[in-house]
Amino acid sequence: MGKKIRVALAIGNETVENWLKDKVSEYCQFVGVAVHRGQILTMLNKTMPDVLIFDVCLPSQRSDPSLAELTSTIRNQYSGCRVIILCD
Repeated sequence: MGKKIRVALAIGNETVENWLKDKVSEYCQFVGVAVHRGQILTMLNKTMPDVLIFDVCLPSQRSDPSLAELTSTIRNQYSGCRVIILCD
C-alpha cells in the first residue's frame, strides 16, 4: 500500500470519530482532533493534513471565528487541504 492520507477530525463526537478511524484506518493516518471550532486552525497549522473532516455543529466559544471566517481562512491559507463538511 502507498502513502496514507493524512486526516484531521473536527467532529466533536468521540463515538463517530472512533467509528470513522476503525473503518478507514487502513487508508488514513489520523493526525489531529479538534473539539471546538477555535482549535481547528491551530491543528491545521501543526498537522498539515490532506483532509479535514469538519462538522458545522462543532461547538464554538465566544472568541472563535465564525463559520464563514473559518472556511475562508482554510481556503486561503490551507489550499492543499481538502475539506469534508458534515451537517445534520
